[in-house]
Amino acid sequence: SHSVDQPPPTPNSNSGSTPQEIKDSEESGMFEDKKPEVSSDTETDYNDNKQMKYKEYSDELLVLDRKVILELAIKEAEQAVLLDGKNPEYRHALSVYLYELGKIESEDFNREYFSFQKTNPYNQPHLLEGKEKGDKLLDKAIVNLEYAVKLEPRNMKYRKLLAWSYYLRRKLKKSYYHFQQILKVDPFDTGVIFALKDLKERTQ
Repeated sequence: SHSVDQPPPTPNSNSGSTPQEIKDSEESGMFEDKKPEVSSDTETDYNDNKQMKYKEYSDELLVLDRKVILELAIKEAEQAVLLDGKNPEYRHALSVYLYELGKIESEDFNREYFSFQKTNPYNQPHLLEGKEKGDKLLDKAIVNLEYAVKLEPRNMKYRKLLAWSYYLRRKLKKSYYHFQQILKVDPFDTGVIFALKDLKERTQ
């Protein structure tokens, strides 16, 4: 036991230890200096790249999940239309899903088209593939929305989606016409005002 006047040795002290005990402690690493862990620039870059790749992967999964959900919703809505094809709400609901999926499929091509950049079919085949899928979905949406608008011409919810469907389908004159009809009913709809301004510039 240690006296009151003499404190016990610290864990790193080798006072009172036999030579064999000191040797064993050194071999076990007890007296090795611990280097502080400092993240290098390389480690930081690696972590940043890892996070970026993870985000890109997550975004891709979100798009894929959204596509699967929309495809299932389209099947359900198509069944409803088959049961009651004269119900404009069923037609509109189906068109919403068709429009959203069509927008996902063709948004890259439409970005090229509306920025007046020529799409080269040889070096951008994925854009054309998306365009074809998107156009078919938007065409289906337009057929159903035209029917719904015919049943309820003053329903601006139906007409607005029809106008945007024509817009994404790059049928700008028809899109312009339907946006004008909406503006007559609601002259303060800022989204429609900006859409008409944009279409006017594109069709000149």
